[in-house]
Amino acid sequence: MKVIADKIPYAETRFFSNLVLDYLKQKEELLPFIQAFPSLDSLKHQILLKEKENTDRAVLVEVLNEQYQSISNKALVSEQIATLNDTNTMAIVTAHQPLIFTGHLYFIYKIVHAIVLSRFCKKYFPNYHFVPIFFIGSEDDDIEEIGTLDLGTRSFKWQATQKGPCGSMTLESLQPILKEVLSYFNTNDDEIKKMHDLIQRAYQANHTLSEATRLVLHELFGQEGLVVLDANHIKLKKSFSHVIKNELLHFESHKIVSHTISQMPSNYSIQAHSREINFFYMKDGLRERIVFEESVWKVLNTTIVFTKEALLQEISESPNHFSPNVILRPLYQETILPSIAFVGGGAEVAYWMLLKNVFEYYQVQFPILFLRNSVAVSLPQSSKRVDKYQFTLQDIFTPIEQLKSAWSQEQEEYKTLEKSLKAIQVEYQKIISEAGLVNKNLRESTLAQVKKIEKLHARILEKNRFHIKQKNQTRFEQIEKIQREFFPNRKLQERDRNFIELFLELKTNFIKACFEHQQAMNTNFLVLSFFTEEK
Repeated sequence: MKVIADKIPYAETRFFSNLVLDYLKQKEELLPFIQAFPSLDSLKHQILLKEKENTDRAVLVEVLNEQYQSISNKALVSEQIATLNDTNTMAIVTAHQPLIFTGHLYFIYKIVHAIVLSRFCKKYFPNYHFVPIFFIGSEDDDIEEIGTLDLGTRSFKWQATQKGPCGSMTLESLQPILKEVLSYFNTNDDEIKKMHDLIQRAYQANHTLSEATRLVLHELFGQEGLVVLDANHIKLKKSFSHVIKNELLHFESHKIVSHTISQMPSNYSIQAHSREINFFYMKDGLRERIVFEESVWKVLNTTIVFTKEALLQEISESPNHFSPNVILRPLYQETILPSIAFVGGGAEVAYWMLLKNVFEYYQVQFPILFLRNSVAVSLPQSSKRVDKYQFTLQDIFTPIEQLKSAWSQEQEEYKTLEKSLKAIQVEYQKIISEAGLVNKNLRESTLAQVKKIEKLHARILEKNRFHIKQKNQTRFEQIEKIQREFFPNRKLQERDRNFIELFLELKTNFIKACFEHQQAMNTNFLVLSFFTEEK
């Protein structure tokens, strides 16, 4: 299968925020909110800073080895984990909640980008080793997002019977959806059968969602060196207990983030808001916010109340009972990992920018933020249409009605008519001037008649465009089909379609193309066009 990669500036897609576009342009007004813009120099500087940081590598390696105990065929990953003991090993991190069946396509794209960036760093900094790490947001309890799967025209909702952090949920109640998902696979094809068996093995009833996610990602990317970490572990939380204690007593991140938000340029949307306490209490299927009221700490929607003494004892004995929210999760991630770069989507980059001063307060190095690659895939049927009708990327990313009008006005018959009408209007301007030489009233009445004629000309042009559109209806129907593939439900394809859908169409060609064409330092939206035969 042949693949052609094309690029389009992010601004021309019309799908990205002002902040993302300005970040890609490396505008100076964003510098107070980041460590540095992505570059070789900034990566080199970050390596030197992170080398000096006192990350507890031994505990990290111990936890990772424990989590990979049941995984087979892990020789390369085991080597990767072992290197994390060395101070010359750095992590390239990306993160997400453990969405069922990997959720939307961007989940895959951000992982590929982290791996590609790790290879890039190794090429330019050969004296160091770089490990791509996927940080599972296993403590998230948003079952609505985590448990939704869009597959083709169908949407599945996991009716989970458990509560609390989704990563810890076992998958008994997911089995009806698993059965339906597996029915999409044609097991007569070897590659598809292999994926079928992986999905079936990963999402078995006795696995947790985190375990299933780790197994799928290991099979897909383990040979590329990816390491998957579930940070919901008491030994890792102990490394963070000083932050838990300080935050619950003094609410420092809330003060810092609130000030940062006040300094953020007004034309940027704020992607996260701080609370006075940015922790949940998490225990035995429970994950609820902690609030400070009447000189005690309460867990919402429960009868759990802590005095100061009881709270400090709980932090000391069970730091794993405290789960950071979106404001403090990045700090937790960077505290336990020796990472120099974080790969995230536009919303992630935006809310990380609110946190730089929080990192400085806790003396943790803020990573270089990389906007993940955004990708659209043109399947063979659409790729043929693009070729046949000679559509451009700009055509595909232009709203259909705007495209119809613009295209109609470019046709020769329209241009000829427009030119003729303009020539007539020039003559009428002469008549108006000559009427003015007779007297003012005649000029005014002549001008009024000419304006009526100009309106008539505009209607003639409009009708001409209408008939050109009708005449070329087939062409527009084809571009609409392509646009529906690129923007299903009026969203970017990567935010609507699932990895399984593309794998069933393209098999291993899909991931191979992602690795071949995604770039570490991306500044353009990537379009991958697949062809079943030579162009």
